[in-house]
Amino acid sequence: MEKHVNQVEISTLINFNREMHTAFKSFVFALKDKWINQDVVTKFENNMKAAGKKLTVKKYDADHGFSNPSNAIYDKTATEDAYKNALEFFKAKLK
Repeated sequence: MEKHVNQVEISTLINFNREMHTAFKSFVFALKDKWINQDVVTKFENNMKAAGKKLTVKKYDADHGFSNPSNAIYDKTATEDAYKNALEFFKAKLK
């Protein structure tokens, strides 16, 4: 079932990107995530490259939901870095 979920998630991301044309130029990835795992991310990267889209993937040694402070696996360092990168991305793109 996880494989099916991964295919659905990556397909949704790719379809959304095709519709938005500018979406997902930056992608945050938790290395310990069991759903959006390295295989899914690699496929996403390859599909974005094939579509002629530049993509920056930031990988964290964390698990899914690492930025939720109410989660037992909350990772403050990864969260702060992801937040900083997200703000930089939005500041650069939303002028």
